[in-house]
Amino acid sequence: MCISREAGAGAGSIARLVGTRIDWKVYDHEVIEAIAQRMEMPTDEVRVFDELAPSVVQDWILPLREEHYAPQEAYLDHLAKLVAAIGRAGESIIVGRGAGFLLKRESTLLVRVIAPLQFRAERLAERMGVSIRTAKRAARDLDRRRTHFERTMYRVDPNDPHNYDLVLDSHSLGLSIAAEILISAIEAGQPKVASTGTEKGTGTD
Repeated sequence: MCISREAGAGAGSIARLVGTRIDWKVYDHEVIEAIAQRMEMPTDEVRVFDELAPSVVQDWILPLREEHYAPQEAYLDHLAKLVAAIGRAGESIIVGRGAGFLLKRESTLLVRVIAPLQFRAERLAERMGVSIRTAKRAARDLDRRRTHFERTMYRVDPNDPHNYDLVLDSHSLGLSIAAEILISAIEAGQPKVASTGTEKGTGTD
């Protein structure tokens, strides 16, 4: 399962609720940590490249100044390989990073978690220790960064509901109910997988 999200909507918390209940691995910040280990770089340095789209200028001058941009290229390469490996292993939940657009749609439950900006800002303000106004600005900035990343890398609009099997409002539903909906979908065998032995969705990435 792959969960796309708006900043501060609680997708990571929902993923962990689901993972704990059905004993699936959750990859959220773990994605950055795994890539940092593979790149042999500090996690904080790799986090700079997380969900950051290469710019047109960067693409143009990369052959000339590759030493400056190699870390981001390496991040993107490791991200693609890591997501593919997680998909093959199955019984996992990946949060963000456009992972759902890297895996096979027919065998991956794609979910989008949204919420009103005010609710998201309140959650972010508490987590970051900043004002609601600052948190709103941070949420908008992070949403723009993630949207630009997925549009650039995968040529998709992450805000389009047609890209997902489920779109859940974590504010109106609450985190627990949102998690229960996802658990029910997985236990019902969604999405349907053509291979054998998938009655309870064990083939879902």
